[in-house]
Amino acid sequence: MIRLKLLDRLNLIASRERKITCSNNITKTFFNFSYKRYRFYFGIYVACNHLPTTKSPHQKTTPCRTPCPFVKNFNRHACNQHHSAIAQIIKTPLEDKAVTAPKNNIVHHKSFHANIIYRKYNDNSKQKIFSNRLGISYTTRYEAHNLDSILPPYKAIGPMYTKIYENFSRTLSSNPRIAARQNARFDRSCRRVFNNNKPKTGMALKL
Repeated sequence: MIRLKLLDRLNLIASRERKITCSNNITKTFFNFSYKRYRFYFGIYVACNHLPTTKSPHQKTTPCRTPCPFVKNFNRHACNQHHSAIAQIIKTPLEDKAVTAPKNNIVHHKSFHANIIYRKYNDNSKQKIFSNRLGISYTTRYEAHNLDSILPPYKAIGPMYTKIYENFSRTLSSNPRIAARQNARFDRSCRRVFNNNKPKTGMALKL
């Protein structure tokens, strides 16, 4: 159970640091639980890596190795001593209510997201997805269509890349009550998907 919790925490940390959303949400690098009168803490070691604020002329400057209690988006993390070195993203009420496009058009531009997908496809990177709510896990990767089917006159209808879902597995909780809720949510999601994608009348479903 502890091993699964540590693996889940590692994926949550990696997912939070890769996010590019404009927020200051945090993800803790540790978790804790109680057993009788004792409380146990387990976590993933994430070094601060910030340079010390006070420099000594007789010592070599080395990055800080103090563990970080949490991580933020844009790969931001720091210990308690160097937390002020992290740039805070400040959103004014006018920006929240505005309906116009944000000032930073590079982040939200189509070419920016296209380059991200291309790098994932070119590096053949696979992302591990966990859902504690449904008790499932799977991996995703990108595949590109054949170049001959994309260029004119045989231009394909649809996106250039296809997202592949594979290595599906059930990872139910060891707690029977939580596992029962995960099964109920998973069955409800399956029924919704199958009901919304029923084959048309007269068409046979081929497996």
